[in-house]
Amino acid sequence: EEILVRNESVYVGVADGVGSWRQYGVDPKEFSHSLIKNAERIVKMDSEHRAWSSSVGVGFTVALGIREQEAIHPLDVIIDAWTATLNDNVVGSSTFCVATLDDNTNTLSYSNIGDGGVLVVRRIDPLVAGSSRSYSTTSSEDSELQIVFLSQQQLQGFNLPYQLGFSNKDGQPKSFNSPSDADTGSIPVVPGDVIVIATDGLFDNVSLDDIVDEIKKWE
Repeated sequence: EEILVRNESVYVGVADGVGSWRQYGVDPKEFSHSLIKNAERIVKMDSEHRAWSSSVGVGFTVALGIREQEAIHPLDVIIDAWTATLNDNVVGSSTFCVATLDDNTNTLSYSNIGDGGVLVVRRIDPLVAGSSRSYSTTSSEDSELQIVFLSQQQLQGFNLPYQLGFSNKDGQPKSFNSPSDADTGSIPVVPGDVIVIATDGLFDNVSLDDIVDEIKKWE
């Protein structure tokens, strides 16, 4: 997991190497670490490019036909990190989730491949929430802490998540997903929201109710 902060743009990425690669003599963490390393480099490059565009002045950039750019989208981070990892011939596969928060528009944007994902928990007045709550917890009916968003897990079968990957030998897995298969979206957030970005290590082993309870304790 990496938290990337560049020029007030915050990106969070989690990549989870697929453990079954051990049977082929491949370290599962190599592919996921490469994805994160390349993603960090891409975010840095994007930030530096936008900083340069801003520093040369509005009039000059207009004359060059350069518009002020928004920060790179999480899906584009995944695409570029995946491409760089393939170009490096790193063997293995991994799930991958990248998200970023835009403070100007109060928007959380994410892109996710596999069984990790994004969870947003918010304090809501139960007297006005009504049926608008997408999810509810059962551990405490009086709680104002509610799940307002949960991204979709992507599974091809039991214990077989969508995954980005590469193999170079006969007998190794050959079928992988691409960034075009990612679950991608944007949701509005408000001050006080708690955003959880995690792999299946959390979501497969801790119930949503227990996650909310832990957030209560953390608060």
